[in-house]
Amino acid sequence: YQGRGQRLQREAVVWLAARGQLTAVVMEMAERGHSTQGLPRDASEACLGLLFMYRATREPEYLRRAADYERWWQRTVKKPNGWPHNFIFFDGRKHDTSERSFQAGSAPIFYYLWKATGAARYRRELLRMADGTLVRFLRADGAITSIVDKHHATASGEVLNDDGLMGALLCAYHASQ
Repeated sequence: YQGRGQRLQREAVVWLAARGQLTAVVMEMAERGHSTQGLPRDASEACLGLLFMYRATREPEYLRRAADYERWWQRTVKKPNGWPHNFIFFDGRKHDTSERSFQAGSAPIFYYLWKATGAARYRRELLRMADGTLVRFLRADGAITSIVDKHHATASGEVLNDDGLMGALLCAYHASQ
């Protein structure tokens, strides 16, 4: 099942990219005044799809669109403390600022942009996010806790889950070698 699911995901990315619709989801939400809350994951995965398509085809349009998304991410998603918002609302409501480990899943964008362009600023952002990840979510016993704000955690105050986080740390490891 997993292999078939990955094949279908690749085919969907190719299909959407061929139609110029892959990153349109963020712009469509902004135009309609909605939020990122209802997405099945986050728009960062669509950006990664563009970067993978660029790697496979060397088509500059994929890289340009991924860089456009990264600039939007820096202006809109990144909080003053450097960590991404949990949800972005386009209708004037205050963004959800809670911190969860899955938000580190944005970090691979910076790795693949760095690999594609050689621009040091992408590598710096990747390593900054990895450092922030370890400070926020690494426990003394080596486990990862995915939720910092206690409102969403279990009675013990933690949820053990590395959803999106390990990919970010692996990218940072490769970038630091």
